[in-house]
Amino acid sequence: MEPMLKEFSHPLARKATVARVHQREGAALDTLIIVTTLDVDPTSKRYKKPQVERLHAAARAYLAETPELASYAVLSRPKDWVV
Repeated sequence: MEPMLKEFSHPLARKATVARVHQREGAALDTLIIVTTLDVDPTSKRYKKPQVERLHAAARAYLAETPELASYAVLSRPKDWVV
């Protein structure tokens, strides 16, 4: 049975979940995936650096408290993606 992780919660995060990411070498890493409404593309006119940095700082702090997790990723909502 996997250990229960403390839930990641932040005002700028709309959703957070842990996903198992498989590397080419075969190793599996648990990764915190954070979805936000912020534009995370630094080249965008809507990019708000202080807010994005606050969210990243919170994610790094969460990882420091949670040794079961190897990394994190911050994504904008898929409906906001331009394809």
